[in-house]
Amino acid sequence: MSYILIEDILLISQQGLDRLTIINTSNDLLFLMEELVDKIGYDKLAATYEQYNQRENIDRILTSTAELLWQEFTKYDNWTDALKGFTGKDTIPMMTIHKSKGLEYDVVFFIGLEDGAFLSDDSEPYEETCTFFVAVSRAKERIDFTFSSKRGLARFNYYQTHHIIDILHKTLKQSEIVKVSHHNESDITTLPLLE
Repeated sequence: MSYILIEDILLISQQGLDRLTIINTSNDLLFLMEELVDKIGYDKLAATYEQYNQRENIDRILTSTAELLWQEFTKYDNWTDALKGFTGKDTIPMMTIHKSKGLEYDVVFFIGLEDGAFLSDDSEPYEETCTFFVAVSRAKERIDFTFSSKRGLARFNYYQTHHIIDILHKTLKQSEIVKVSHHNESDITTLPLLE
């Protein structure tokens, strides 16, 4: 979440945006960001954002932000696209279920829901079921599930099944919270959420 700080700083200071044109290194960018923090006032930042109440947190975030933003700039060679890339604008976020906790998206894709890859018979079924439904609850409008019929990796059986997920899928269908549709008899199931 360190991008919040740079966005706030750059929005506050037009001078900072103007000076971006003369930045030649990530250290130059870091110096500009530190100047902006000084102009805004560390106390104001700390009062506004609890995570910045210790100066070393701001310093760490400024350093990593400058490095990451500079990487984006070197990729795009302009600040507008660099800021878009840095903040994830027009991108599709990929994350684990645990990283998605507390977030919501219009559409959520589950990739590889076959037995053994997502859920297994050996682990805690209650915990895995809870994890599955936490992930399902991230979707506001639609959920797409994908299944592989074969996997060529040594740790998986070559032919894949999705019996465990089928039970959870059936629970979703029976809940009448979702409408299930299959596409061309493929291994993709779409669950548009009912209102």
